[in-house]
Amino acid sequence: MPIGIAVLKWYFVIIGILSIAGGVILPPFAVGILRLIMEASGEELAPLALAGGMAFVYGFLAVCWGVLHVFVGLYLGKGYGWAKIAALIVGTISALSGGAILGILCLFIYLLSPECKAFFET
Repeated sequence: MPIGIAVLKWYFVIIGILSIAGGVILPPFAVGILRLIMEASGEELAPLALAGGMAFVYGFLAVCWGVLHVFVGLYLGKGYGWAKIAALIVGTISALSGGAILGILCLFIYLLSPECKAFFET
């Protein structure tokens, strides 16, 4: 396995784990803080339901995005051609959404280099 693929594999896995952790930890924490602020200010708690719903939708999407990263990273390291295509797609989406490091690593340095093309052809 080329060193670039190994680095990219672990980068995908680490980003995925961080995304999963954020999706699980941040929504309940954010709702709890919002609840404390609303109770301290004497505001009614009705808007908390909407904020809580939005937070948990965000958490669900973050967990799904993280699982996708881990899944692509693990199979990218095994040399599956579909994982290379998936990594290019996920890298493009990440680059467009602000994760420029992953996008640049994915698209321009590792996955399109001749040594990586040879790795995925075997």
